[in-house]
Amino acid sequence: MVHDRQEFIEQFERVCGDKNVAILLITEELCSLARDCVDRQKQSSKLPLVVEIPDRHGSRRPDDYILGYVKDAIGVQL
Repeated sequence: MVHDRQEFIEQFERVCGDKNVAILLITEELCSLARDCVDRQKQSSKLPLVVEIPDRHGSRRPDDYILGYVKDAIGVQL
């Protein structure tokens, strides 16, 4: 359990460096503490796969997030 940016970065880097971790699930709220670190990990490494999930309060993303993601990633509008 982490509560601030520095604590999150330390634990995030520790887990991302663990070769036994293939998928890392993190709440959207927690990712917002260090968006730059999360995005850098997603863009620079294949493992672990970082997946942002909603927390108990629901998603912070718009309803059409997946459609926008597909459009940005491959240029196809669904």
